[in-house]
Amino acid sequence: MLKGALSDEGTSKHYFKGVRRFGSSLRQTRLLRSSLRECGIEHVTGDAWTVDAPYRETKRKVARYLRAGTRVVNMESSAVFAVAAYRRVEIASVQIVTDVVSEQWEPAFHAGIVNKRGLEVLDAVLRAMRDEKVR
Repeated sequence: MLKGALSDEGTSKHYFKGVRRFGSSLRQTRLLRSSLRECGIEHVTGDAWTVDAPYRETKRKVARYLRAGTRVVNMESSAVFAVAAYRRVEIASVQIVTDVVSEQWEPAFHAGIVNKRGLEVLDAVLRAMRDEKVR
């Protein structure tokens, strides 16, 4: 579950110069978190570190972004959050970790558990959307 995203990429700069962190909608995040809990999906909350040059993360940068509260690295969250802020649209995001990169790269994108978890998370997101529509 993302609270926000720290930009280390180029797209978000086209919408907000000098802004490094983009947040999610508190209301939408609460709704999505509630749905994840109701569906029994364990999750952690934190920020994403968004990059546009994969495999260029250094140990020093990783340590800095971990201290800043990031839990995942991806290539899209801060840009999508920036567009949402620019358009004044509420946004929330849940991420499914597919690969683990520490001392070694552990790819899991095609693992069965990732596909299973993806369907579970999709169900929780659809429930959250339905609950929002009912309100």
